[in-house]
Amino acid sequence: MRYLKILFILFLLQSNLYSQVVKYKSDLPVVYYRDSLQKAGEYKLSLQNHLSSLSKEFTCEALYKIAVNYAELNLKDSALYYLNLYVDHSSDDRLILADKAFEPLKDKKADWHKLEIKIKNSYLKSLPDNINENLALELFELSILQNLYEYYIDLLKMPNSAFETKNEMESSMFSNPRLKKETYTEQVLPNIMKSENIFKAILQKYGFPSVEKAGVFGENIAYKSIMKLNVSEQYLDSVENLFNKKLFDPLAYAMIKDNYLYMKDKKQEFGTLLYYCENDSKWELSLYPVSDFKNLNQRRKEIGILETVEDYANRRDAKIPKSYYK
Repeated sequence: MRYLKILFILFLLQSNLYSQVVKYKSDLPVVYYRDSLQKAGEYKLSLQNHLSSLSKEFTCEALYKIAVNYAELNLKDSALYYLNLYVDHSSDDRLILADKAFEPLKDKKADWHKLEIKIKNSYLKSLPDNINENLALELFELSILQNLYEYYIDLLKMPNSAFETKNEMESSMFSNPRLKKETYTEQVLPNIMKSENIFKAILQKYGFPSVEKAGVFGENIAYKSIMKLNVSEQYLDSVENLFNKKLFDPLAYAMIKDNYLYMKDKKQEFGTLLYYCENDSKWELSLYPVSDFKNLNQRRKEIGILETVEDYANRRDAKIPKSYYK
C-alpha cells in the first residue's frame, strides 16, 4: 500500500496535472510558516502528514514543508529533490534562500549552487527582455534581506529569548511575537542599515531601477526601498552634489528629495511620492501633496524627468486629487 502511494505521488509530480504559475507577479513574499508538529520538533509526523496531503492534492505548500522536514531529518538529497520541484511550480522562491532550515544543505556545495542558479534563472525568465540582469538580481537579493525580520522571521530559527513574553501589548493581528529591544538593536537595525547601504549603492550605480531597467517587480522593490530610506540632510547634500555634476539619476534624485521633504512634514517638490488615503470610505493610492502643483511637470522636465506626473500616477494606478488642479 505504501509503495502504491509513493508511485501515485511520483505520478502527480511528473504529470501535467499542476500547471506552472506566473513567477513573481507580486513583490509580496510567499511564506509558509511552520506547522504545529514542526514547531514541536516532530518532523517525521509532519512529513507523513504532508506526504499524505500531497498524494491527494498537489500544492507548493506541501512540497515546501516536505523539504523542510527532510532537511531537519538530515535527509539532504530528499530535501533538495523537493526544493527543486518547488522551484519548478512555485510563484516565489525567495523564502528558500532565507530559510535557516536549509543551512545544512549548503554542505552539498555543488547541488546547493545548482539550486541557487535555478532560483535566480527562474526569476530572470519571469522578466521582460532587455532588462539589466545584474540590476534585477541585486534587487532580488535585496528584497530577501529587507524581508528577513518581517515576512521571513518565522524561518530564522531565532531562540525564544529573542522575543518578548506575552503581554498586553501583543494582539492577534500580529503573526509573530514582538522582538526584544536588544534583539532589535543587535540584529534588526544592522540589517536595516545594510539594506539601505546596498540600495544607495544601487542608485549610485544604476540610477533609479525603472520598469525598463528592472521590470515591474524590480521597480516595486526600488520604490518601497526609497520610501523606507532614512534620508539625512548630509546624504541629500551628497546626492544633490552628484546630481548637479550630472553623476546621479534624475528620478532617483527627485525621489530622495521628495522623501526628505516628506520626513520633514513638508510638501514634495517633484511628485514622486504616493500614499494611501481614504476617499469616500475607500482607501486608494494617491499623489502625496505637492508644492506649486501648477508648475510640477515643468520642474520635472527641467531636471530630466520626461514623464508627466499624470502618466506617472496612471502607470502606478494612483489618483491625483482634483483639488490639486484648482
